[in-house]
Amino acid sequence: MKSLFTILLLIPVNLLSQNTNLERLFIERVNEIRTGMGYPPLFLIEEYRMASYNHVDYIVKTGDINHTQKNTNLPHGNNRVEYFSDGKLNSNCEIITYNVYNLTNDTMIVDSFIDGFLSSKPHRYCLLSYSSRSCVMAIHHTSKENICVVNFTRGEYGTEYAKYNYSYLDATDEENELTKNEMEVFERLYNEYLLKESN
Repeated sequence: MKSLFTILLLIPVNLLSQNTNLERLFIERVNEIRTGMGYPPLFLIEEYRMASYNHVDYIVKTGDINHTQKNTNLPHGNNRVEYFSDGKLNSNCEIITYNVYNLTNDTMIVDSFIDGFLSSKPHRYCLLSYSSRSCVMAIHHTSKENICVVNFTRGEYGTEYAKYNYSYLDATDEENELTKNEMEVFERLYNEYLLKESN
């Protein structure tokens, strides 16, 4: 178990002062879309957001907008999630978006990230997927740059986070049908949602 002092040393000073209001608003807005598609909500696990903050800080310092951290001991998203959650979580998907819009309104900031993710088929699939149930995330916002990193998580069995895992073991027939060809089903439901919203 890492000491609080060790963890504090790893946290950039500018991120210590940031609150999670933008992240909460992001999840609220995403869940409005998921609800419109008939999908369950995405749960934000705030206590382990350092897994995503760590990568945001890497991007800020290096300008390298990539999923892999070069020359660090936590190169991949799953490494970071496992490390900062003390092994309670793992991650199978990480999405990143970056823009340089000078936005001051929280809703506009959050919507710029969501629009960025939705414009890419693999990103919107991870964000809105039926089997995505929980995540850790971090948002970095300044007048010069905006960065959003989301890691989709699964809780290790035996932990309090396992309840957010999608599992075939207790899935209904309808849920199993949704996941058989999930990408195709997802795109159909997403397009139906867009059509409904445009009317």
